[in-house]
Amino acid sequence: MKLNARFLNVGNGDCTIIRLPNDTTTVVDVRNARSNRREAAPGFENPIRHLEALRESSIDRYIQTHPEMDHLDGFSDVVDHFTITNFWDTANSRPKPTDFSHGFRESDWDAYQNLRRNGSPLFHTRNTQGVSLKNGNPRPYDIFALSPSEELVADANKSGEWNTLSYVILLRFGPFKLLLGGDASDIAWQDLYEWTEKDIDARKVMKGITVFKASHHGRNSSYCGAEMLDLMNPQQIVISKGSVPGEQSAYGNYYNWAGGSDRMFLTSQGTVAVDYDSDTNRYTIGRL
Repeated sequence: MKLNARFLNVGNGDCTIIRLPNDTTTVVDVRNARSNRREAAPGFENPIRHLEALRESSIDRYIQTHPEMDHLDGFSDVVDHFTITNFWDTANSRPKPTDFSHGFRESDWDAYQNLRRNGSPLFHTRNTQGVSLKNGNPRPYDIFALSPSEELVADANKSGEWNTLSYVILLRFGPFKLLLGGDASDIAWQDLYEWTEKDIDARKVMKGITVFKASHHGRNSSYCGAEMLDLMNPQQIVISKGSVPGEQSAYGNYYNWAGGSDRMFLTSQGTVAVDYDSDTNRYTIGRL
């Protein structure tokens, strides 16, 4: 059985598409998902075109890590083109943005809110038991919502700092572990690390990460910290990188921890592909 993950080069935003070993597809966030657009700019990928190339008509699991427009760009087109079976959202209370500049559309926010109201959204918070499928069918992988905690959700709704309640998702398929950091803030990462200090099961889950997608396009404000990197010990680090100013970037921290660029992949240099085969217990990673 195989798992395939694609970290799409979507510019200043985020989109991850994962083909799971039970022949279902999970999409985490969208950017540049416009049905009338082949590409936003040379080299950028359109998630809708990518899903169409996979001959998908439905998305088994769509995860909205947090309510920011660079992770919702083209959402209305996605719901128009694909049936979403399971919609993961956070229990955020964000009001409608007042500014839809930078090419963002009000229609995407409205489509997101409509699905929140009518799509039976699933709100997950921190656990080490894994998330159960609604129909209870067995599956060959585990999925964990490691963040946010209920406290982080409450804090974000009070402060309006929406990165605080971003999902941190772990997919475990045998010994292969894929960790998706969303846009989790440094506060959320510190909270997560303190949790692993207190909970032995949490520490076991977080150890030995195969591929880690760093949070918030590799920004300093979402740096997970050297202690967390030491605990996770990721074999590969992926950064969904747009035009992050150098003074705001934590790239140097990841680079120094990894001992160079050989274990680091930036989507700004092209979509990053990860393929894992459980029969051989081997994975490959590279740029498409």
